[in-house]
Order: sequence, then structure tokens, then C-alpha cells
Amino acid sequence: MPKLSVLLPLFWTVLAFAEVPGTVGYNGVLFTCPESGPCNGYSYMGPITFRLWDDPASTDPAHLVWEETQEGVKVEGGFFHVDLGSVKPLGPDAFAGPRWLDVQVGEEPPLKPRSPVGSVPFALACKDAVSLQGQAPTAFAQASHVHAIADVTGLQAALDGKAAVAHNHDDLYYRKAEVDTALAGKAAVGVSYTKAESDELYATKGHSHAISDVTGLQAALDGKEEKGTCFTKSEVMKMMEDLKKDILSQLGKACPSDMVQVGDFCVDRYEASIWERKDGKAVDCAALQAAVDEAVLKNWSESDVYLGYKSSDCGVGAIAMCNYRQYGSPPGCSSEDACDDYPAEFPDSGNWSKPLYACAIKGVMPSRSMTWFQAAQACANAGKHLITNLEWQTAVAGTVDPGANDGADGSCNTSSNGARKTGLGASKCVSKYGVEDMIGNLWEWVDLWGQAGPVTTSYNAGTAVTPWPSSYGDGGDRTWNVNGQAGSNGTGGWTTGLPFAALRGGRWGSGAGAGAFAFNANIGPSQWYWDMGLRCARGL
Repeated sequence: MPKLSVLLPLFWTVLAFAEVPGTVGYNGVLFTCPESGPCNGYSYMGPITFRLWDDPASTDPAHLVWEETQEGVKVEGGFFHVDLGSVKPLGPDAFAGPRWLDVQVGEEPPLKPRSPVGSVPFALACKDAVSLQGQAPTAFAQASHVHAIADVTGLQAALDGKAAVAHNHDDLYYRKAEVDTALAGKAAVGVSYTKAESDELYATKGHSHAISDVTGLQAALDGKEEKGTCFTKSEVMKMMEDLKKDILSQLGKACPSDMVQVGDFCVDRYEASIWERKDGKAVDCAALQAAVDEAVLKNWSESDVYLGYKSSDCGVGAIAMCNYRQYGSPPGCSSEDACDDYPAEFPDSGNWSKPLYACAIKGVMPSRSMTWFQAAQACANAGKHLITNLEWQTAVAGTVDPGANDGADGSCNTSSNGARKTGLGASKCVSKYGVEDMIGNLWEWVDLWGQAGPVTTSYNAGTAVTPWPSSYGDGGDRTWNVNGQAGSNGTGGWTTGLPFAALRGGRWGSGAGAGAFAFNANIGPSQWYWDMGLRCARGL
């Protein structure tokens, strides 16, 4: 799992006059930061644990105030929202003093540093603004009432046990019933209570007043102590929108979650797969990754994910994966035709009537058996472009070339019996920018056309040569047919005069010939095969 960092939280709660909520809303943004390359918004589905501490760094359980784990938290593009206290009540002491919150995503270590809890969560104390210490407004002495001066001495004695000229309330609130008891048998005069007055005027904790104030007791007690700041829903929504704008401003022109930044452009993190939404809507790559992750957690098989269907989950209340399906790599396909299941509405020419979308999705087989034209259109529909030869060569830098190794140890898949799923070679087959599987696995179309030269005795059609000096990788990276005819499906083989469209990196069976400088000019843009895939890029 990538290293997580940078959490930008916003606490909020809303005071409802009928009932104060017992939870604290928490909005955050998670970023994934690979060992190399920039941070990006993180997509995730799973448990997140939240803990409140009364110390910013101590791990002593004595300093742990509260803890809960929320299952199935959905993080899209880094953004998420939870209601703290919805699993384990926060309790009356949760915010009784300075507090720090730590957040733990799944089995990852808790994020550091802990976030100090600002003033907004203390709005939970606003419960006392409508039900003072659990008492309804009708339980309190009213704002406007008078009683005979003869009652004053007895009232003061009843309230604090002494007939002193001045007294302290010592954090006690006086309820209407207590005042009524104190006045029992007295000649109370003109007592009148109104709901508006009792809603607005309450005794303040810890204050003193002179005996002369008793005839205007409420006037002496109406300096209310502020318990916290309460916000209306519209104010909270505005704060959230302002926070989002601020975050986007800080991110600037960051790459989307399925891509990594290389210089001034973005590159697909994995070899791409081609998808559709069954309802005809555009495919959002981040939402698709979240759907795949959810399906995997629900034990969907590879075939289920590919087709976007599992009978137990695709009925009423269907999960998101039921909205999608993949093309170009059916499970078990082992030939160019078997892997080529693109619909007629997305033909080899790329002149589609139904759009398909290229996304870099972790945990699936990358799509293959597409022409250059289909690859270019799938990238364009996803708001990207087919990676250029220059972009590809820049992004591959730092990928360790395994030579003729078989990739079983997680290195680049150059000498095996077939392609592998995305995301499995992240530990070794990764460039210094965080781009995976550029060497081996599948040949990758790049945005480069050229005209093959005449066939000669030394460079026959389809001939592979090794022109690179030993200082380039392991010296074994090959070029295919940079001086000859190009192949095309449907033309009977090698075709004179057909432009080539370049492929880069090599495939699973290229052995030492695969690498950062492997270049294939054998193939025309109308060719497809089951070892040919794609990768997209886009500008910042």
C-alpha cells in the first residue's frame, strides 16, 4: 500500500433547535506519496480508526480519551467524510480539554503528526444552550418576576445555606423547582414566565452578586457563559466549499489518481485497461478504481470484475462495479482474436459510435489486441492522449531492466508465458517517477508514425537487430524493422508502403530484448495482437 501523508481536516457540527446532534462531522483529504514522484489524491475503501488524545504525542493509554473504527469508509480522489461518534459515542468528556486526533487508515501506522482539535467540535457543548444540564427551559426561573422584600432573606438562605450579603453560585444552576421550594409559603408577587425569556436567559456558572440583586435575580443571572460556536447548515456548506477550493489551489495542476507526474505532464501509473459504463455515461477512472476495490473486497472473481456482474451483488441495491465492464482481455484469452472482444461500435478504425475509456486500474489484466486507432480514441475519451515516444522515453527512466529474468520475483515481466495483472510489480518494475511495467509485460503503443524504408539484404522485413551500445541498459535492447515493410491485420502479412506505428518496451517473451530502449517499427497502426497494449498521458 502506498505511503499516506497530508491530512487536511475540517470539523463541523450543526445546532438544531429541536435536537443537538451527538456526532462530529469530519471531512479530510488523504494523499498517496510514493517513494518517488509527487503526492496525489488517494482512493480507498475500508476501515479507518480515529482516536482522541489529551496529549499531542504520548502513546500511553492513560492519555487516550476516545477511540472508534469505522468500517467501509469510501475515499474518492482523496476526499472523505465520516461522523465521529457514530460507532462509539463521544461522551461528555470527549472535548473537556485540549484534544488531538490521530487517524489510522487500515493497517497503516497512524498518520503523524496528530491533528489538534480546533474550536468547532466544542459546539457539542451547545446542548446546554437548549437544555441546560439536561433540563428543559420550563425548569428554570423566569426572566420577569418579582416577590416581596420580606422574602429576600429566606430566599438567599434557601439558595446557598447562608444569609450573607454576597454569595457565590459555585458552578450551580438553580432550577425553577428549587426556587419555587425556596419561595414556598412566602407572599410571592407577580411571577410570570414566558418561553422566549426562559430560552434566552439562564444563570451563568461561577459568578457572585449582592443580596440587593435578589429582587431582580434573573437580571443578575442573565450574563450567559458561551459554551461554543454553533453553525448553521448553510455556513458549514460554505466552509466546506471554501476548504475544497483551498485544497485545489494547493494542489495546483495535480495529476489524477490513476496517473503520476513526470516533468510537466502526467502518465498512467499502470498499463491501461479499456472500459465502458453500461448506462452510457462517461467513465471516471477514480470512481472505477473504487468500484474494483469494493468488488475485490466482496470476493468477486476475475471474470466477475471483467464483466461487471455477480448475481448476488447486482440486483436491488447493486454495488458500483455492476455499472462497468472491461474489453480487450477476457480471462484466459491466449490469442489475438480471443482477446479482441471490442464491440462493433468501437471498430478497429477507431471511428466509434459508442465510446470506450482507457483507465490505469490496479489489480486487473491490462487490455490488449487493440489497433493504434482504438488506443488513441480510448485515451482521448478519458481526457488523455496516447503517450508520445518522447513522454514514454522520459517516464521509463530508472526502471531496472531484468534482462532475461522471468519476473517471478516482482521484477519486469520479460521472460514468462504471458501477461500479468497491473500493480503486481510495483516493488521492482517501477520507474523513478512511479510508473510501473513499462519494460516487458505488453508492448505499448506510442504516438509515433513513420515510413519504413526499403527492404535490403541486411534488414529484411521483420528482422530484429541489436544496435544499442552496452552502456544502454544491458546492451541487449532490440529494434524491430526500422528499415523495411510493416505488418497489418487483414492485408495478408507484410505490406510495402504501409507506415509503421511504434511500440515500446517489449513484451513478456522478449527476454533481454525488452527494455527501456526496445523499439518496434514492424507494425502498422491497423495491426493488433494479444501482446500489444497501451498507456495514456496528459498535460498538467
